[in-house]
Amino acid sequence: MRNFWLIAKHTFLDTVAKRRFIILTLAVPIGIVLLGALGYFAETMGQDTRPVGYVDQAGVLDPARHAVIPDASDRLQVRSYPSVDAGREAVARGDVTALFVFPPGYPQAREV
Repeated sequence: MRNFWLIAKHTFLDTVAKRRFIILTLAVPIGIVLLGALGYFAETMGQDTRPVGYVDQAGVLDPARHAVIPDASDRLQVRSYPSVDAGREAVARGDVTALFVFPPGYPQAREV
């Protein structure tokens, strides 16, 4: 039995004392933390809180039907524009990130 413990101790110390074992033992947890931090920062930095705009030439989006959403500051804001040119100017100024145009006959044509 004494020989078993002697061999086990030698094998353990031989493995643990190697430089690559120590480096990997430290690198794996650090790598996991770095990947988690990268994911967190990618998620928080990638959020664009600017509103989107739309031009409703088809009359499918009735402003009277818009529901009031509690805590709307966390939601995406939507702005209506009277014409395509006004919407394009808002996009050019950076007021909105995108402009959706619903042309006349939208529900049948299915083109936005």
